[in-house]
Amino acid sequence: MCATCIILAINRSLDLIYPQIKSKLFEGNRCFLWYFPPLFWGLYFIAFEIPHIFSSRGLAFFFQPYFNISNSKLKLDEASWNQRHRIHSINNSIVIVLLPLIYAFMCAFFFIKTRNKTAKILVTKMQKLLFIQAFLLCSITVTAAIIYVSINYLPSPPIFLNILAQFTWQSSHGAAVIIYLLLNKSLRKATFGLFFRETSVFPLTKTRYSKKQIPVLKVTVH
Repeated sequence: MCATCIILAINRSLDLIYPQIKSKLFEGNRCFLWYFPPLFWGLYFIAFEIPHIFSSRGLAFFFQPYFNISNSKLKLDEASWNQRHRIHSINNSIVIVLLPLIYAFMCAFFFIKTRNKTAKILVTKMQKLLFIQAFLLCSITVTAAIIYVSINYLPSPPIFLNILAQFTWQSSHGAAVIIYLLLNKSLRKATFGLFFRETSVFPLTKTRYSKKQIPVLKVTVH
């Protein structure tokens, strides 16, 4: 998810600022090459990283599996568990740094170019909507990364922060559906068409008839 958000941010930025470079990198079959970095990164975490354990006491996922449990013989110190999950912390830190930088650069570019009346920049409505969609999706991911890094390094994180971390993490995986339905007209129309399709109209050759208008052929047998 983190890698795909970074690639999405790069794609949207190049599409608006350097469309020629975006075409060389992402158009045609070259777009399939960008599937591999997130795939390999996810497989690495599956194969080599220790998964987080959900804590019913903390209401979130923590590096420390015995979060808020005292007098446990198996409990290790916080530094030891943080060290075991250092790759995950590096992953979240990269997301926290890169995504805001990419979108800050894009916003600065928009501001400078739109203020300059002599600049020949044309931003279509579709490009603006795609930018907003990508920005919202990546903002949720950045927020989840920031909060999860915080609660795992704070000695006693407040419970509301743990709940917020879990909520933003779930939103980073499910909010895309809501964002696309609200901002993507073509996708919204196609989705609604699946549920509100007109079933009383049937195509017959080049003419459309309703059920009551379907011509009836009378055949007489001699």
